[in-house]
Amino acid sequence: MYIPADLVPERQHTSSPFRIEELFEDLRFRTEEHVHCLEAVGMGERAQGIRIERFSRTHPSDVDLAPFQTKSPIPVDVMDFDPSERNTLLTSCRSAQGNRPDDIQRVLDIRLYPVLRELIEKWGLEVFLGSEREFEAYYQSERWEPIIKFHIPSAAKYYLVRDSRDNLKVVLSGLVGRENLIAQLMTVKLAGLLRDDISIIGDPGHLHDLARDQVLLALDTIPGLRHGPNALIVAGCGLEENANAVARKVLGDAAAPSQVFHQTIVSLTYTPV
Repeated sequence: MYIPADLVPERQHTSSPFRIEELFEDLRFRTEEHVHCLEAVGMGERAQGIRIERFSRTHPSDVDLAPFQTKSPIPVDVMDFDPSERNTLLTSCRSAQGNRPDDIQRVLDIRLYPVLRELIEKWGLEVFLGSEREFEAYYQSERWEPIIKFHIPSAAKYYLVRDSRDNLKVVLSGLVGRENLIAQLMTVKLAGLLRDDISIIGDPGHLHDLARDQVLLALDTIPGLRHGPNALIVAGCGLEENANAVARKVLGDAAAPSQVFHQTIVSLTYTPV
């Protein structure tokens, strides 16, 4: 992907105003173009999760930023991951000696599509382990402004942020746990973009704490969850809507209107019978 040079200023360059709307429209056009290409080769269902939007600022206050005063190391699983070694998650062909380039490209086209790869290569990447509210508050405190949000077929999100001198960087956030962090960083490494000095702000344990608190909140928000019998379907990577659709198809007309609980880590749909 090529970003026109006149849309993105060089680092430390402030002689001209930052043309955020033109940059956004260019990135949006290229994102939609990529989605259409994926649809043309039969990957439309996965491609539906790829889109970008302008970041909607909420100016959060009273956010505890203490969990983000420390940084985490790159997980050992990611450091040990060798993209050149045959991996059945990437290549299903039994006769292949290694990961086939076409298989790797398919993974990247979904999980780290060209627009994101180009931005990361040019501006660098860091990781933030917290909710979107915490993300906005933290970068606001560091004098960085979130401007664009990138959706992929995952709970994870990528954000483009800028500072007062119009420097940019890409932030990976929206992660729901350590395994999610590992999977995303392996994808970055697969693309050849993982640097040894990448900043991972916060600790995966904080995501565990958020999930615990949100489960307790769900029990209070939807009283029916406290009274049995209930069937619990555990899903991930955006599968909650699919699981709910299957449940309602099985229950048919016997199902009452569903109640939706949506938080940063835990989301669920309760369908009473």
